[in-house]
Amino acid sequence: MAKKTKKKKKIVPTRGFGNQSLETDLAQVAALIRREQWIEAHSLLARLKKSHPDNLDVLAHLIEVHYELGRLHQYQATCEEFLALKPNDARVNFLLGYAYILNYYPLLGVQQYRRAIERWPEQAGSAEGKEHLAMIEPNLPEVLGNMGFQHPEDWDLGLLHERTRAYTETGQSHRAIETAQSLIQQRPEFIPGHNSLALAYLADDRYDDAIATAQAVLEQHPDNILVSSNLVRFFCLRGNFAAAETHKPQLLANPSTGRDDLTRKAESLSYLYDIESIVELLVAVAPDPDNDNRPVVTGLFHHLAAVALARQGDPVAARAQWNLALELYPDMEVAREHLDDFDMTVTFKEGPWAFELNSWVENGPYRDLWQVAMAMTPEREPQPALVAAVETLLTDYPFIAQLVPVWLERGSPKARMLAMAIAKSLPNREYLAALNSFVASTHGSDSQRYHLASYLARQQQLAANKLWLHGTWHENLPLVVYEIVPEPSVVNSEETEELLDKALKKIALESPKAAETAETYLKQALALEPNNPELLNNLALAYTQQDRLGESRQLTQQIIDDHPDDVDSRIAIAQIYLEEENLEAAESVLTDLLGRSNFTADSLVSLMLTRSRLLVLQGQGDMARLWFQVVLPMFKEHQRLRLLGFGQNN
Repeated sequence: MAKKTKKKKKIVPTRGFGNQSLETDLAQVAALIRREQWIEAHSLLARLKKSHPDNLDVLAHLIEVHYELGRLHQYQATCEEFLALKPNDARVNFLLGYAYILNYYPLLGVQQYRRAIERWPEQAGSAEGKEHLAMIEPNLPEVLGNMGFQHPEDWDLGLLHERTRAYTETGQSHRAIETAQSLIQQRPEFIPGHNSLALAYLADDRYDDAIATAQAVLEQHPDNILVSSNLVRFFCLRGNFAAAETHKPQLLANPSTGRDDLTRKAESLSYLYDIESIVELLVAVAPDPDNDNRPVVTGLFHHLAAVALARQGDPVAARAQWNLALELYPDMEVAREHLDDFDMTVTFKEGPWAFELNSWVENGPYRDLWQVAMAMTPEREPQPALVAAVETLLTDYPFIAQLVPVWLERGSPKARMLAMAIAKSLPNREYLAALNSFVASTHGSDSQRYHLASYLARQQQLAANKLWLHGTWHENLPLVVYEIVPEPSVVNSEETEELLDKALKKIALESPKAAETAETYLKQALALEPNNPELLNNLALAYTQQDRLGESRQLTQQIIDDHPDDVDSRIAIAQIYLEEENLEAAESVLTDLLGRSNFTADSLVSLMLTRSRLLVLQGQGDMARLWFQVVLPMFKEHQRLRLLGFGQNN
């Protein structure tokens, strides 16, 4: 990034958040930037920009932060915003030229650098600009030729074409449409211009116009892979996969083996979920003598091929393709995420997925989906704010309903999470079928399928009779379908209650001396209420804390014999079995308890902790974490869990 000059001081003080001045907020931003806390700085600047959209200091900081975060289109757009307010700022004029180069708009970059160098030849950015021009200008005939233009006579048309792309990719769809229409008016036969217009319509949520524009081009140019692949995508984004399928034979029949065309074919086939044809494309790629005779195409192609291979059950070949994608494009985040996902345990392994969420939806639906994500909470059941956000989404964009089953099956982690939230919020017949289909599949992670199976079971809507967990099918797996019932009245008199309260405070100290005092209180209480299971269970615990394990075991068994429906004594005996390393006996007791339909909060927390310990001792640590995570949201405020370090932030 070019060297920065000092900020201009504000002439008129303005207010920041609450009673804080804008200068104070900007000082905080500057401190965050000095510490290279870019995400925190961006968060504060985003809020400041809403309240001060035309403040040059805010925009100047945003330019730097966008650059450091690698958000290059936002970097470019913010430079443009800044210059609209202060067009004669030399530094930002040079930064905008650099932004165009970084975002692969060479003509716009050349134009911007030429203007800036002519206007400020002595400015610090001028030397860097001349270096970039020296690299790009000799290639301008090739750049225009690749677009389908001639150099230099079609220079202005090339600028219009790049400007259309730039407007589309920085969220200025209205201006992109106007620019593309101007380009087409001047050069009606320029097919990429029509394609850019279709993409601008799509970015403006004008799906029907995007589809009509692409179809009109294909009527005249049926072999154009670029337009054909985009039309497949447009149909898929509307959930109309049947219409998209009609264009697949034409794509596959096209003999072109150019890298861009192969990538477009693979992209279309990925939307259509034709993994076999993607693998066939990979197999047919010719060795590249410039790359050690390896079949090399593009980073995106090899990512999509890796997804297809992983879906076919070939993780070794898939990993090789993701590594090749990263070799070609070291910053390709989706390839790195998949390699990380491969290294996770099966319980939490999500992949593979071909596209991120923003490849499935454009601006309007993406904003509504963001509102859905913001309304999601840890509670087991959808809350009113989430249901309202989902209803708004589907009212504005009803075609999202067609994408929910697709995202459940093969969406990215974010897309699948949103699909679950949508389906759970409005559980109609179609959504319930999609949820059950996902639960009965091997898609997604074990954790997601187990969570969802438990949810469906609680709603009495679970159709699947077996689950795929840890690489095998399980039948009659215990699910979290329990109802929490109020704690019953455990004693019959105030005197007994006072003695029990004193005993519990001593037991909480977990020391032999305190347990001895608790024993005294509990025996006094039992004299008032003999054979009370609550008192007896706590007395057994007091024995345990004094290391009188034999007496504790004997008393616990007595409670079980005298009170067959008492839950706490059974959990206690299971804990004793675990101490004795009798895992089989502990599992038998806990399995019986898991068949119950309701528990008090205290009992279910004890059961959760005890069963998790059993699973860990059985070598099923992932299953312990999974079960713990499903139950934990039910008790995020429970005192015992908070003492153990769990709570509302976990």
